[in-house]
Amino acid sequence: MTSDNRHGLTEREFQILQLISEGLTNKEIGSRLGISVQTVKNHVGHILIRAGTKSRAHAVAIAFREGWFGETATIRAPREQTEHGTSREKRPVSPSPGDTLTVSGVASLLNIHANTVRRWGNQGVLRSYSIGPRGDRRFKRSDIDEFLKGGNNGT
Repeated sequence: MTSDNRHGLTEREFQILQLISEGLTNKEIGSRLGISVQTVKNHVGHILIRAGTKSRAHAVAIAFREGWFGETATIRAPREQTEHGTSREKRPVSPSPGDTLTVSGVASLLNIHANTVRRWGNQGVLRSYSIGPRGDRRFKRSDIDEFLKGGNNGT
């Protein structure tokens, strides 16, 4: 895929966007790529400008929506162990629009790290709902669908 299909991102910027989608911090990205945190921040700034977004989360959402990550963006069915020790794919259960999802459910659905989902919930990028006495966080499937369409759920 050429950079023309990705809002003009360079290969390095695209690589950093992929790492952002995995939930890595600037420090973790810099460490993994062998570059300084400031260089990562510079690349992130360019990504946001070129993608026409104000947040890392929105840039990642655009990338997923437009299929920039190709095969890595597909949601793989979970595997379960059979009685013989082999694994097979579980049938994915598609919740109805009114159902809620846990943090791990949203992470699985979007193929991102659970900490990224938590951070997006805290930042208001994804609308989350507190339930029960412990205040467990849940997300409505309809809100996640709206997020993927590019809507602004957090406000």
